[in-house]
Amino acid sequence: MGTVRTASEGCAVNISWAAPDDGGSPLLSYTIEVGNRSDSFFPLRATQCTTAVGATSCVVPMKDFLDAPYNLSEGDLISVRARASNALGDSVWSAPNTDGAVVVTAPPALASPVLADETPDTVTVSWTPLGTADYVYELEFD
Repeated sequence: MGTVRTASEGCAVNISWAAPDDGGSPLLSYTIEVGNRSDSFFPLRATQCTTAVGATSCVVPMKDFLDAPYNLSEGDLISVRARASNALGDSVWSAPNTDGAVVVTAPPALASPVLADETPDTVTVSWTPLGTADYVYELEFD
């Protein structure tokens, strides 16, 4: 089994792999596992990642990695390995990826903005920024 890659896609992770040589027997499925911080690996559930023949990638919500059994935290590498299965058996596990997507969680709730000034043509709003991280703020007016 070749290299498995991960890439961040907003609040999700794209996990991709290349189909290995089938050894003369058609591939039946893949097993994708994610490592936790103690280097134990746990399989993704079928509802998280389609591993049927022909699939070579899946997108998993970032939040899925925060709870058991993965228990990853903000900034942790999402370490993934894979293996293929056919009528002859299972391939060896791919080496876990050593770079790629890291866990990114949603920012904390923003305190309510304050109306600082209002004229017939403009509105000035202020708020307390969320720490030193680079966040994009979107304001909606009613």
